[in-house]
Amino acid sequence: MATYPLFLKLEGRTCLVVGGGTVGLRKATSLLEAGALVRLVCLEAAPSEVPTGLEWITAPYSSTHLVNACLVYAAANTEVNRVVVVEANARGIWVNSATNPEDGDFLVPASARSGKIEIAVSTGGASPAVAAYLRDHLASNIDNAMIDWVEALAALREEIQSRLSASSRSTILRELADPKWLDLIRSAGVQAVEAEMRAVVNREANR
Repeated sequence: MATYPLFLKLEGRTCLVVGGGTVGLRKATSLLEAGALVRLVCLEAAPSEVPTGLEWITAPYSSTHLVNACLVYAAANTEVNRVVVVEANARGIWVNSATNPEDGDFLVPASARSGKIEIAVSTGGASPAVAAYLRDHLASNIDNAMIDWVEALAALREEIQSRLSASSRSTILRELADPKWLDLIRSAGVQAVEAEMRAVVNREANR
């Protein structure tokens, strides 16, 4: 199965999860963590406390639940999931089927996040267990210095975009992405490296 990897910005957008079992709740939680507004449709009664951003609807699935949704997880039984996929496709809404991933439009990778660093691994549906193993292996190699490096770059990015020309931006961003900065963070600390990075930007801006 050929796929195209990407990261979606879902903050403030409505996503539908059909099914309130373990899988459905896990999908709803991950969507909430991404800042999405989640509509969860299931036969189970809502818990006493529902997280902010989660609309819990205790009812059988209906096509009306697709209104305004930009992304759908079908995480109920096989029969219901098949209907959800067909109706989402008819409306041009991306949908994932938990019971038969090949019926849907996208696969969910095994992912992990450390600060601003997020990794995602997929085996194209061949083996989610192997994808999870590879994710954990990669994640175990991300240390605090790497997280600090990315945070420092993020703090400087807006200044680089506003103060430097297009050609200078490309040059400086490549320079600040050199692994030497990672070694410097480990030896001198992030504050010293942030100051040196800013000095590099200032020198380029004042040329």
